[in-house]
Amino acid sequence: MNENVTFMLLGDIAAELLKNADQLVKQKIHPTSVISGYKLACKYVRNILLVIEPNEPFVGNYFIAD
Repeated sequence: MNENVTFMLLGDIAAELLKNADQLVKQKIHPTSVISGYKLACKYVRNILLVIEPNEPFVGNYFIAD
């Protein structure tokens, strides 16, 4: 996949995550809980991506590694 397309997709995903986070906060879910959930989801997706494409350097460079 072209790197520009990858960054466009990530931008779209980030925008949707922010919209969803706003809705969660409006439902009285604490922002720290929202962040914790997003971090957990990020780790889960990263592990899936590493299985699907272990040699893709993008996967290792941009995801949270906590």
